[in-house]
Amino acid sequence: MGTNKSFQSGFTITELLITIALSLSIVGSVLIGYMATYTSSMDTLAASKMNQDINAVMGLMISELRRAGYSG
Repeated sequence: MGTNKSFQSGFTITELLITIALSLSIVGSVLIGYMATYTSSMDTLAASKMNQDINAVMGLMISELRRAGYSG
């Protein structure tokens, strides 16, 4: 009277599809956040470089004006 019941353990295809969909949405959200941060960082870096260049040009102009005799 031995009954042989085979229980299969694992995930169904529906569970796998839901897990994949949720994982993709999480990865997509993280990627969007990363890209926004990266773009903002590049904008800040460009503004900082421009500010540094302006300061260098202003320093050069000041020294040239002083050499020309203008001290006002």
